[in-house]
Amino acid sequence: MLGRVPHPYSREDALAWLTLSPFGLILNGREAFAITVRGKGLIGMMGLDEQEGAVRFGYWLAPPFWSRGYASEAGRAVVDLAFSVFDPDALVADYYIDNPASGRVLEKLGFAPAGPVAPHPCLARGTDVPAQPMALDRQVWWVRTRHDRPALAS
Repeated sequence: MLGRVPHPYSREDALAWLTLSPFGLILNGREAFAITVRGKGLIGMMGLDEQEGAVRFGYWLAPPFWSRGYASEAGRAVVDLAFSVFDPDALVADYYIDNPASGRVLEKLGFAPAGPVAPHPCLARGTDVPAQPMALDRQVWWVRTRHDRPALAS
């Protein structure tokens, strides 16, 4: 969700965000990942942020790359990393209800509604926007991971 993302979002904003945490290192409770496409460069970002005992999953993707599966593909990798390396009981996320496609990405990753829609700050819009909280429980992730992937050969 874009609650803390400025608008317009400049190249300098993207580079500053990525330097918060190089891959494999949590700095100030954040893990930042670039989403890139060969020949196109940076098309979006994903992150994990430890807040108040929870691990929050968030992402953004440039509009020309929406509805092409990039967010789902990158999201699977980041969610797997989060549970495999950081070992949370659950991941949490939110999406603005006027962006149902973002909710569908979260659902594809296994997230489910985790409470009522509530106002959530949006830096880009300069106001609170109704958002749906979502959560992905470790057990749900584990079952999905085992069934969604082929078994290793013995």
